[in-house]
Amino acid sequence: MRKKIISNDLARKSLMDGIDQLADTIKATLGPRGRNVVIANEYTGPYITNDGATIAREFILEEPFENVGIELVKEVALKTNDLAGDGTTTAILLAQKMINEGVRYIDEGCNPMMIKSSMKKAVDLAIKHLTLSTQEIVIPIQVRDIAAISSGEAEIGELLANAIEQIGDKALITIEESKSTITELEIVQGYTIDEGYISPYMVNNQGKSLTEFKNPYFLITGEKIDNIEQIADILQKLIEVDGSLVLISDAISEEVLSTLILNKVQNILNVVAIKAPSTHERRKEILEDIAIVTGGKVIDKELGLTLEGVNIEDLGRAGQIVVEKESSMIVEGKANEEQLTQKREQIAHLMDHASSEFERDRLEQRLANLSESAAILKVGALSELEMKEKKMKIEDALCATRVAIKEGILPGGGLAYLNTAKYLQSYLKEASIDECIGLQIIIDSLKEPINQLLINAGVKNIHPYIKRLEETDAVTGYNIHTLELVDMFETGIIDPSTVEKVALQSASSIASLILTTESVLVDTSMDSIIKKDLNQQLINDSAAGLY
Repeated sequence: MRKKIISNDLARKSLMDGIDQLADTIKATLGPRGRNVVIANEYTGPYITNDGATIAREFILEEPFENVGIELVKEVALKTNDLAGDGTTTAILLAQKMINEGVRYIDEGCNPMMIKSSMKKAVDLAIKHLTLSTQEIVIPIQVRDIAAISSGEAEIGELLANAIEQIGDKALITIEESKSTITELEIVQGYTIDEGYISPYMVNNQGKSLTEFKNPYFLITGEKIDNIEQIADILQKLIEVDGSLVLISDAISEEVLSTLILNKVQNILNVVAIKAPSTHERRKEILEDIAIVTGGKVIDKELGLTLEGVNIEDLGRAGQIVVEKESSMIVEGKANEEQLTQKREQIAHLMDHASSEFERDRLEQRLANLSESAAILKVGALSELEMKEKKMKIEDALCATRVAIKEGILPGGGLAYLNTAKYLQSYLKEASIDECIGLQIIIDSLKEPINQLLINAGVKNIHPYIKRLEETDAVTGYNIHTLELVDMFETGIIDPSTVEKVALQSASSIASLILTTESVLVDTSMDSIIKKDLNQQLINDSAAGLY
């Protein structure tokens, strides 16, 4: 393959040109008054979006050296989105400013490694200030505000807030496509298993590293499966009815596991295997509970049932199963309600007569699992493309909401960063010349989000607005809709602390790498970077059922 290399100033300039094109496109979408971007994709047709993560994924240039810069920033920004559910646009905006300011200092003769070191110290101070400024979520309406800001839609905020209020923030919330154009919330029965998939080769959603089946069958057994012949008959029956299988077993031999994986990979049978949870006595109880929840039977010789003789009627059923690495959730188990009620009453009776606190806690956990709920957000849309974008927004909003509940919130609208910039300015007087450079780069970068929010709101001269903001207290900022100064917490203009911190750390990480880059080597004969990204897009769109 033919390679081409560029070095020094030309290398940094090529990377910057690509990054500037990406950032200038995406930053126009920032905030509630941001604009949209039309993306023309030959496989899906043109569509309109203001989601930074979506735009970044689609952004590819023909110039290979510029595309390297885009790929570097894109990877870090999308990682921010994956970790925090939001912050893609902010991370790219911060990275662009840090890189441009850093290059300016390098052009003046400053050492890139010194700049990298001083920037890291400044970011550490900024993270410390953001952490100290973080507040806990204290009222349910703040959950709604976080979800609404993250998704850009008040309706999504209301639905997610209602779901979390009814079932708790740690319970399962799944997202499905509605048969209508209306997006609505449904609360159903759920059951959590404290074990995940045995093998990652059984994952069918690579993006989220989980397995999802609709209307699966459950084969529940306390026995070890040593030979595939033990379950060959039932597997054949499931293949004939085109069923998906959730196999919950005490143990599965390598030979059997390999055969199941082969069937899954060759699309003969959708199957996921889960190890039966807990230890012997407790395991038997949990398997019984799972059987009750799914309306199936525990296949066990002690109960007069064998794996060789199992029929489809002996299997459990559910509306959905979601299997992650370390846990699984059964949604809408097809339980016999009378049997389920009897089981709950039985456990409640045993709790009243428990001989120890440990025994009572164990029974209480069983009862809680049998009474657990899950939420299904049924997303309605007028087209496949609108459906895809809406589902992505809800997924991001759900992630942002959960990290906000876990880690806390900060004032939004760029105010948290501006407060942090003022905090860092207090270190300038005592810092060395080298340290001042890193501090100044981070200070200037932290002001960029509020600057861009005002620009997107149509403000021609932002300096008077910034000056007024710098003279206010730590919770007073601009409502970008009205350009009025308000209490950000009272108005509900808030951001998850995790989003703010991860975006800043991600931006400084990639900026430091680019500022210390001296050479770029690419394969120009095959345009490999572009082709790789296009191929990945094809895979993603195919998985989403877009063509």
